Amino acid sequence: MRTSFPFLIFMMAVFGQTENQDALLARQLDQQAIKLRTVSDVDPITLRAVEHAEMAGDALLLARCLHNRAMILRELHRYDDAEPIHRRVLSLLESNKSTPHSIAMALQSLASLLFYKHRHAEAEHLLLRAVRFPLRNDSPLVLTLVLNTLGQVQYALGKDRDAESSFKRALSVHASIKTSPSDEEFRYTLVAGETVENLLALILNNQGLVAFRLGQLSQAEACWRRSIALYKRATTSPSVTIAAPMANLGEILRFQKRYAESAEQISQALSIFEVTLGPESYRVALVLNLLGNTLVGSGDLAQARRLYNRSLVIMRKLGGAENSVTGVTLSNLAELHALEGTNSRALELYASGLEILEKSLGPAHPTLIPTLTGQAILLRKVGRAKEAKLAEARRNDIQASASKSSFVSLEDLQRGR
Repeated sequence: MRTSFPFLIFMMAVFGQTENQDALLARQLDQQAIKLRTVSDVDPITLRAVEHAEMAGDALLLARCLHNRAMILRELHRYDDAEPIHRRVLSLLESNKSTPHSIAMALQSLASLLFYKHRHAEAEHLLLRAVRFPLRNDSPLVLTLVLNTLGQVQYALGKDRDAESSFKRALSVHASIKTSPSDEEFRYTLVAGETVENLLALILNNQGLVAFRLGQLSQAEACWRRSIALYKRATTSPSVTIAAPMANLGEILRFQKRYAESAEQISQALSIFEVTLGPESYRVALVLNLLGNTLVGSGDLAQARRLYNRSLVIMRKLGGAENSVTGVTLSNLAELHALEGTNSRALELYASGLEILEKSLGPAHPTLIPTLTGQAILLRKVGRAKEAKLAEARRNDIQASASKSSFVSLEDLQRGR
């Protein structure tokens, strides 16, 4: 969950050094940038902090200022500018023989950026380096975060069993954390806006995703219910983080044909996304589809159509004509037309949706399975058995090679894929 994805902003204490004027200014500017980051353009402040750290000749202070500058650039969506800064931070820490947990955190931070840019194999390589550091006893919080990110990357790579193992290990290490930093310390040390308890909720949500895709529905449901309960206990106001397990739980309930409960969970998630991200955000477009699917199951086809069409309008405004969410929406509309008996239009929509999914996800992604299944059923119904066999054969090949269920969760449809 991109919006669920954690990132690091680390603070490294430097002892035994006399504070010169440039070092003092660098620290002051760095702290000022952190405090102002949500309310103003702080990029020039971070740049000045880096310049003073350079003049101070303090490599570890420079690494800290560079890292915080990189994270703020990421918040400004300047991801390509942030990457070389992350790499310089890692180089500085390694060349100055910094602590294992600082290097591990730098590896995780760079990996999280590569993960966001869908360079999953590179991210996995960095995270596997990080987990080899002796962190469990001295830095269990850092190891927990690294393992959670590793699980997310492995999930994206389709290595579901590896991801399952990483999330279980993350939960085990998390349980060994003895002290809890203050919210302010945590905010600028490990995960933006999170607490130790919320990190547990995040890992449980991610563990649920893997169980879901492996077809372990009862385990996934238990993970998401526990994740939601933890988030509710930790905050009094709706947060974007709680919406993901809510929407995912709604999908589980839909597959169990518990449509009223499903609609309740997904509607809550939709409302949170609309308030926190805006009514025309990518996540809103995605969740509109989930709610539409539930309404189709309960027989409210008219309202489902309105939701699907709203999703398409949002995606077009976002420039997402070739996005996987658009492809899934067209497929959902195709199923709706098939239920209403307008078969020719349904076949057109299946073909359009399939073409977009192939372009955005690749020709063998598991997300194509429901579309191919619906297309094959309708082709047989209208007497086009030869074409139906081709669609069925392709679906079966994807199922066999993917070794996954055909379930599609929030994280199976990431932006830009």
